[in-house]
Amino acid sequence: MHALATADHSGHSVDTRIRARAIGLESLVLPPGATLDVQLIEDGTDPQQTKVLNTEHASNLRGSPFAFDIPYDAASLETSARHGLRACLRDAKGTLLFATAALVPVSPGSQAVVEFRLVRADLR
Repeated sequence: MHALATADHSGHSVDTRIRARAIGLESLVLPPGATLDVQLIEDGTDPQQTKVLNTEHASNLRGSPFAFDIPYDAASLETSARHGLRACLRDAKGTLLFATAALVPVSPGSQAVVEFRLVRADLR
């Protein structure tokens, strides 16, 4: 996936991507055509301020874990908002199979890989 970078006020490069890895809570046997969609969410103090900053789509999945990068525009972030990831794993027909149980907290600008679990959709 792509990595974008900008410069901070001192001229140093600032990472503008979230690096993450999704892991199945149980063994994932993926049907042909399964897709993973991961959204970077900005969750403002007012529920009406919640917005999707970016979505990454992956297909031709081979199995867990799923590693990916989600680029974002650092200048557009609301510093007082919470940021997190939401992920859904669907079959070729679009039926939800696995998803995050809740918003997964992230820290934009961090170099750490965010690791989270996907749970079976009927258990959420």
